Amino acid sequence: MIVYQLRQYQSEACAATWDYLCRGAGNPAIVLPTGAGKSLVIAELSRAAVQDYGGRVIVLAHRAELLKQNAEKIASLLPFGVTCGIFSAGLRKYAMDDDVVCCGIQSVYKRAADFGRRHLVLIDEAHLVPDDNEGMYKKFLGELGELNPRLKVVGLTATPYRTSTGTICGPEKMFTGIAYSAKIPALIADGFLCPVTTEPTKDLYDTSKLHVRGGEFVAHEVESLFDDDGKTREACQEIAAKCRDRKSILIFSSGVQHAEHIERVLSGITGEQVGVVTGATLPVVRAAHLEAFKQQRLRWLVNVEVLSTGYDAPCIDAIAVLRATQSPGLFAQICGRGFRLHPNKQNCLIIDYGNNIKRHGPIDCDTYGVKEKKPREEIERPEGGGPGKKQCPACESWVPSATKVCEGDEERGISCGWIFANIDAQADTQSQILVAPKKWRVLGVHMNRHRKKSAVEGTPDTLRVTYTVEPCDAPIDETEHEYRCPRCFVTGKHTTIRGEWGPHKAKVICESCSCFIRWQSSGGNMAHEISEWICLEHPPGFASAKAFEWVEKRCVVSISDSMSDSPIDDAISLFQRGAFAETYSITTMREGRFDKVIDCDLGPRPESWQQPPEPIGYDEWGEPIYDEPLPDGDGLEDAPF
Repeated sequence: MIVYQLRQYQSEACAATWDYLCRGAGNPAIVLPTGAGKSLVIAELSRAAVQDYGGRVIVLAHRAELLKQNAEKIASLLPFGVTCGIFSAGLRKYAMDDDVVCCGIQSVYKRAADFGRRHLVLIDEAHLVPDDNEGMYKKFLGELGELNPRLKVVGLTATPYRTSTGTICGPEKMFTGIAYSAKIPALIADGFLCPVTTEPTKDLYDTSKLHVRGGEFVAHEVESLFDDDGKTREACQEIAAKCRDRKSILIFSSGVQHAEHIERVLSGITGEQVGVVTGATLPVVRAAHLEAFKQQRLRWLVNVEVLSTGYDAPCIDAIAVLRATQSPGLFAQICGRGFRLHPNKQNCLIIDYGNNIKRHGPIDCDTYGVKEKKPREEIERPEGGGPGKKQCPACESWVPSATKVCEGDEERGISCGWIFANIDAQADTQSQILVAPKKWRVLGVHMNRHRKKSAVEGTPDTLRVTYTVEPCDAPIDETEHEYRCPRCFVTGKHTTIRGEWGPHKAKVICESCSCFIRWQSSGGNMAHEISEWICLEHPPGFASAKAFEWVEKRCVVSISDSMSDSPIDDAISLFQRGAFAETYSITTMREGRFDKVIDCDLGPRPESWQQPPEPIGYDEWGEPIYDEPLPDGDGLEDAPF
């Protein structure tokens, strides 16, 4: 069995997802471009859920190819004794009791109770989940949720938006936010994805007259336009010429008859075998064609909306698109078939006859799928336009602003059918900066050990760091503020003083019994708390490396070579003995109902601190005995599920 190693961004995606779940922020989505290895992220999340948190997992997909890919990757990462099975009528496999089960949604949506109590559901190709939370996914997840009300759902997709309804994430949707998003340009620059290139083609097809229904071009009009004898022959001749040095060419057609037409013409031009895969292709023939193409025994493969998602063939070095689509998500999935790395290719050629690149933008650009909007004063409105009206993007007719479905323009003899979405249908390329960062003054810091609820033995704890903060723009005053001591019940007054506890905070101490009451902000406001979790005791990997880096950035002593078997206890002990730099401020980003710490302003690391005491002896197990016990953490807390 092949043992897979996670790439850096895959580890980051997993760490960010667990962070999202542990904060109770909802059900997140992970955005990874096609070819970036969603299957490995699914495998690592499954492993961690079972091995680290004692959970049971279901992985949902809609195609047999995806189920087999996911099951293979998951099995390679699971430890001995942890099992992974497949439940799919199409594959004739019906596992239900394994720790991780990869399921075809069509096969299981009526059988949720048969899988027992589950803790985590991972959905591959999450953009296919209906936006109205109806259908097979709603039924299956609803019944699983009855067995475990703390069930968590994580979606993975390359395209977190739909043409008709916009982003797949939102407060009322199945996925509440994006936990992690990797960008195509960055992954190409880092060598994780194959570069894509394109060449100009003959202007054979005029797509401007196609009508739109339900957010997509009318299917029979697209096939009628593209399945033309003369144009198909011209396109095939040009494709054959441009792909002379290409070894694996995948072609997307507009329909079944068009695919068969391309197969006849292209095989006649090249003298080579051309495979065709459609929804009606027999499973045995389909599997044979896909395997032959993947092993590069078949050079040409034509498909009709079959291989736009979930097909893993790294050898693809050319993609010809003989169809038009209004969906940036679908076109991204089509082009994504060529993103995977292969030793025999330097780039992937995209040959686009449907004006899709012109319509959506370059696939490897950050602004892909985002329609540029002119300022209101720059918009030139033709006759019929004006206040209270909007223009249909399909037929360019001007209609009242409240119109839901465009009926076209009777005077021009145009019938349309475009459905106006409630949300702008544009790529979610700015999901990470929809909310502006916020800076907080830190009034106090507390550290304690954080343990997951229902954690099995061996599950790693985390170091919880809680900041007591006030907004940096809070007013600063020196007025008196009343307090009531919880111990002696004496009421007194306190004046905010800038002193040993930092420039904008003060410790409120009862003047009668010297009891610590609270941290008081400079403006007299009660403290607000923000927490982050540091994975010091996680297995070696990205999360633990970032955790040790976090500590060493602040502490005068390195805990890489831990003083004991517990780096968390060591960090707490060092913090309580003054070995950490003071945190002046933190910057956070709002994610759902919680604030995520993204930056901090630290003071200098202390020059002196309370050294650990020398042991006065050792017990029968060889453990040191101190005159006074070292400080330790407390406050064990809940898990994400």
